[in-house]
Amino acid sequence: MNAGRLEIELLANMARLQSDMADAKRSVGGAMAGIESSVATAKNALVGLGVVGAVVTFAGTIKGAIDAADQINKLSQRTGIGVDKLDALRYAGKLADVEFGAMEKTLARLNVNIAKAAAGEEEQADAFKKMALPSSTRTARCSRCARVRTPTSAATR
Repeated sequence: MNAGRLEIELLANMARLQSDMADAKRSVGGAMAGIESSVATAKNALVGLGVVGAVVTFAGTIKGAIDAADQINKLSQRTGIGVDKLDALRYAGKLADVEFGAMEKTLARLNVNIAKAAAGEEEQADAFKKMALPSSTRTARCSRCARVRTPTSAATR
């Protein structure tokens, strides 16, 4: 083989190699652009889901607070106990792991028994005497509760 021909073949092979390398670079570059686009889309979707999740969580918190306030207001109307006192009881119950529904039923029963004691039923009156409330306090509290809610109206709710 002669040196001139060898040099021409080497230059041709290098030109083909450069062309093949450029084709490979374009192919890899196109694939990388597609991957980058997919990653950007996924990133935007995840950010959007995070925002939606935060909004849903916030809305749920607000709804829970409104529902709790409504529940306390309704219980206040049924029992004659002030909303501020019921809210304090709800908070204390929450700290003691007592569900508000259980507390609500207990308060309704207590109100019924107070009204019965005020009406002169001995069993309930004796129970309140055992709590060592002074007679005047018992009478004043019981008659006030009896005026606010009768035994039937508190028991049926």
